[in-house]
Amino acid sequence: MRTLSAICFLLLVSASSFGQANSNGTAPIDSVQNSRRYNINSVRPIRSEDVMFSIRVWSKMDLREKSNEGWNSRYSKIVEIIFEGIDLWYNSAEGEGIAPYNPLTQGFDDSDLLSDRNAYTDRVIIDGTKGEDATLDEIDRWKTEAITRGVEPDAYVQQKTREKLAPDSIPKDRIAMLEIEEDLIFDRNRSVPIWDIQSVKVVAQADIAGGVEKEMVRVKYKDLVAYLNKVYRESVANKEENVRAFWFNPRNPRNFDISLTNAFDMRLFSSNIVKFSNPSDAAMEQFFEAQITAGKRNLMEISRDFRYQLLETMHNLWEY
Repeated sequence: MRTLSAICFLLLVSASSFGQANSNGTAPIDSVQNSRRYNINSVRPIRSEDVMFSIRVWSKMDLREKSNEGWNSRYSKIVEIIFEGIDLWYNSAEGEGIAPYNPLTQGFDDSDLLSDRNAYTDRVIIDGTKGEDATLDEIDRWKTEAITRGVEPDAYVQQKTREKLAPDSIPKDRIAMLEIEEDLIFDRNRSVPIWDIQSVKVVAQADIAGGVEKEMVRVKYKDLVAYLNKVYRESVANKEENVRAFWFNPRNPRNFDISLTNAFDMRLFSSNIVKFSNPSDAAMEQFFEAQITAGKRNLMEISRDFRYQLLETMHNLWEY
């Protein structure tokens, strides 16, 4: 707790500098006539002069948790909709859908964009895997299938051999992890704390990605919101039986009034903080390695205490 208190104290001391110069993703509205700056990646931008305190945090949201089941209902799976939006972006000349970004970077520059579909496809392959060579029995069976289908046997065997040798793909329908990158901001103008989501990253859990979690793709939250709203509005307007992009309310299963965008705004999800902005850019596990190794606290307890400390900081700023 002393370590957490010290961190938050330092953050409070530097709050004014955060408010005066937020260089991460901000852009001038009018560089000549207006000195006010906004984060262009925010859904609801806040004038930088009104930012009294800001800290960026990354948290993981496990869709397998009971509290997150509403994001993964039968007709409204958020991961499935994200991949659908990315496919639309690649197939659309007008730039519709959701632009995919490199999950190993944090920016939204052209260099971070996975403009080459092959680079994106590589992210959905399980690292280090390779199919097995075809057996003689399989080759004989494929030749028989080719004759039955009326296709050239050698070409058919070559195709089936390539398919078998291809690396294993991660089953997208089983992916159940999202990493949310967001800023916790205290708006001095309205005296309220605000969670300002910047990006959402799709992460394949270890059990389906070869034993280690794999970061697959990152999308701008602003793009995600636009696509989720589009899918939700169209499904409701067309009076489809299966409304999409809605948050499943377990207490009222036939109520489709809460879209996934609304659910983000209302914080209807459970997540554990895994990283916060710090000088060494270290993850929680590295930052508190000494405490974890000594067995004093586990990572989940550290994440919980850090979130409570942030809430206390917001309360103290409100009093101020």
